[in-house]
This record gives sequence, structure tokens and C-alpha cells, in this order.
Amino acid sequence: MITMTVNDLLNVIPVLRELLNKPFKGATAFKLARLMRELDKETTLFEESRQKLAEKYGERDENGNLVFSENGNIQLQTDKLEECNAEMLGLLNTTIEVNADKISMEAFDDIDLAPAQVMVIDVLVDY
Repeated sequence: MITMTVNDLLNVIPVLRELLNKPFKGATAFKLARLMRELDKETTLFEESRQKLAEKYGERDENGNLVFSENGNIQLQTDKLEECNAEMLGLLNTTIEVNADKISMEAFDDIDLAPAQVMVIDVLVDY
């Protein structure tokens, strides 16, 4: 079982996606694929919660439809920004448990990783 915050999850996903295209030995490749599936489940739950917040705090037009900004994001009610940000921060700091095993540090011995990548995936590595 891996324990992390939702914020850790969101940071880990892009790095792990890059690593999934690197060559790993069979057992490690299997563990990484399983880990990615489990993380995808948690990402889906986060996106559902984020969408609920957007609907709760989103600006609505005269027909009750959400208003979108020029860049395609939901326009938030300006008088509710602090409340929305507080809830989003709470969501990002939520601790989750992922039903997967950490990956052995030795599994990365033959893989080129940047120090920034190592910092991000640290939560997934068993030292």
C-alpha cells in the first residue's frame, strides 16, 4: 500500500507516464503498469471531486449554465474564490492510499532519470 497526498498523485502521474515507455525487467514492468492503473483510478476520483467544486463555485449565466473563460476553464464566482481555494487546497492535501506496492530503488538502476524526476517519484520508491 502506498500512502500519498492527492497533490503527490498529480505530480507523479506525468513522470510515471514517461517511465512506462522505458525498458524494465518483466516483474518491474508489471508492477509499474499495475501501479499506473491504480493511480489512474485515484486521478479519476480527483477529477470528479474537482468537477463538483467547479460546478459548486462556477459562475452561471441567466439560463443556469456554467460560464467558461476564453481559455476554456469554468469562470469562478469572484465572491466565492477564497472558499473555493480553501476547498481545493483541502482536496489536494487529502491523504490517499493506493492499492499497489512501492517499486524497488534497484529497478531504476539502468534507467536514466533526472534529479527532478527522482524527487517526484520518491513517494513510489522503496529504499
